[in-house]
Amino acid sequence: IKILTICIVLTASLKSFALPIEASKELQKSLVVSEELHISEGLPHQAFERTLLKSELNRKDKTLIGSFPFYTPKVKATGDVEKSLRHILGSQSILRPHSDKLCGGFHPDYAISWYIEDEDFSALICFGCGEVKFLTPSKTLHYDLTMKSLDSLKLLLKPFHSKRPLKN
Repeated sequence: IKILTICIVLTASLKSFALPIEASKELQKSLVVSEELHISEGLPHQAFERTLLKSELNRKDKTLIGSFPFYTPKVKATGDVEKSLRHILGSQSILRPHSDKLCGGFHPDYAISWYIEDEDFSALICFGCGEVKFLTPSKTLHYDLTMKSLDSLKLLLKPFHSKRPLKN
C-alpha cells in the first residue's frame, strides 16, 4: 500500500493541476487588465514533427516558456487582435475541465504572455488537443477549450505563423 500511495502522489505531482474553471478567474482577470500582451509561435510538434523539431532546436532565435520552445522575438499584440485575445482568453465560458486525449501530447502552437508586477504569466494554446495551459509563477492550470473559442483562436493567430516550417 505504501508503494502504491507513493506512485499515486508522484504521478499527481507531475501533472498540471486539473482545477475547477473558477480557479482560473483571477488569472484571467490579470490577462484582461495587463498593460500588454505578447504572442510567441511554438516550434514543431515533439511527437509528429520530430525531424523538423530537431532541426529547429538548433536555431538561436528561440526561448522556453514553461518547458516548451518558442521562436523569438515575441510579437506585441495590438489593435483588434489584442482586444480579441483579451476577450476570448479572459472569458471563463471558453474553458471546460481538462480531459486526457490521445492526441500525441500537449504541444503549444502559440503562447500569449503578459506581466503583472514583474511576474510572468502565459496561456499556452494547443490546437491539436484543443487545450490551454495557463502558467503562473506558482502553478499550471490546464483546461480544454470550447470548439468555438478554439476556432476563433486559430483564425486570430494564423497571421502570426512566420517561422515554423510547414509539415511535408
